[in-house]
Amino acid sequence: MRYWLGVDFGQANDPTAIAVIERVPVVTGEHELRERQVTEKAGLLTKRRSVPVIEDELHVRDLVRPPLRTAYETIADQLARKVAQLEPTGAFGERGEIGLCVDATGVGRAVCEMVKTRLRSQRGPKVHFWPVVVTGGNSVTRNGEFVGVPKRDLINSGLIALQDSRLKIPTSIPETHVLTQELLDYRVRITLRSGHDTYEPWREGDHDDLLFALCLAVWGWSHTETRDAA
Repeated sequence: MRYWLGVDFGQANDPTAIAVIERVPVVTGEHELRERQVTEKAGLLTKRRSVPVIEDELHVRDLVRPPLRTAYETIADQLARKVAQLEPTGAFGERGEIGLCVDATGVGRAVCEMVKTRLRSQRGPKVHFWPVVVTGGNSVTRNGEFVGVPKRDLINSGLIALQDSRLKIPTSIPETHVLTQELLDYRVRITLRSGHDTYEPWREGDHDDLLFALCLAVWGWSHTETRDAA
């Protein structure tokens, strides 16, 4: 898949956030490949050739925060339009593939069904839809179509991609400064007695909506990559 979208649905006092990332293969070096061939004259012959080493970069293409208290119906329509813009149907009817990870922890099944209905109503790319329920556990679980993911896994997927310089965030996107502030305000707190970790903004009242939406998109990429490699 080329694109992943992460969506953190807002509640009464929290804005909705949408992050779009694109997988961009880049050449990072060369690898020597040895090929053994059997010939009639020379017998066993080993040839060496260099092949490029290709790794994925994740380029942030869009960061969106609709106005506070925007109706879920409006957001569902906006998501459907965004998907169509990213990967429109080809000239011969071929369809691309896009990953869509939404935080279904608070909004529940009704909003997820609303989004799926909008996506089905238009001709466009095939969308792999993952409604994610954030948990405090240690492993990924499934309950029907809903995927339970530890918050640790979601946040770490984004932070590790940033630390490894795999995740590229251009300054040209208007909401980049908001995302940067959310990163600066974020912290991981570990309770010494229980050993439990929590992930939250540094100050009460701060938001982490764009950061969480971005982490959902990156987790979707990493989850797909791991599954495809298995």
